[in-house]
Amino acid sequence: MNDNAKLAEPFWAVVEELSRDAALCMGMLEALPEEDEKERVFWRRMYARTVFEVFDGAVYGMIFHAFATRNRPNAEFTAEEMIRLEAAFDFDMDAEAAATFSIEQMLEDMRFAFMVFARVHSSPYRLPMHEPEWYSIKEIARIRHKLRFPREARQLQVTERNLDELVAGYHWFVTKCLDLFKSCVEGLEKLEFPGPEEDEIVM
Repeated sequence: MNDNAKLAEPFWAVVEELSRDAALCMGMLEALPEEDEKERVFWRRMYARTVFEVFDGAVYGMIFHAFATRNRPNAEFTAEEMIRLEAAFDFDMDAEAAATFSIEQMLEDMRFAFMVFARVHSSPYRLPMHEPEWYSIKEIARIRHKLRFPREARQLQVTERNLDELVAGYHWFVTKCLDLFKSCVEGLEKLEFPGPEEDEIVM
């Protein structure tokens, strides 16, 4: 097995760990009485921030994995894609990852991450942004922008309606990640890699 393929395993472990945090936040919300709005506001905000971290962890992991395996013979990137791939993050293992935030950039980074991860595994999978749940992802991006750049205290509120969008978008995103991985496994099974060991994705 190519060592680079093992990079899929640790980044998925990050998503799993953060998903447990999301489950904890939701469990707290379900246990709280509806009249305890002060506590519910806090846990809705914690749930939102955990969902943001799940997205970031998965997107960063996909792009990092694609960057590490960019020289596979089956991975063909255009010059523009390679520039973007190399510039997406500082991949110096000793440096802290840093990225600016905008709603449009968050959505585009998500699309790009799915595309490049699929590409290095010879998978045709693309993030299905035509599905209705993509609207929830857009709403989550707006919620994130509001929480990140609040101009007044009320912008720190995560409402019950916001929570519905967060739950729908989060579950859709994780499901799409799993669909991507399944597609990548199928793509790798059709390839023949040079050397005594066959390259494969590890989940």
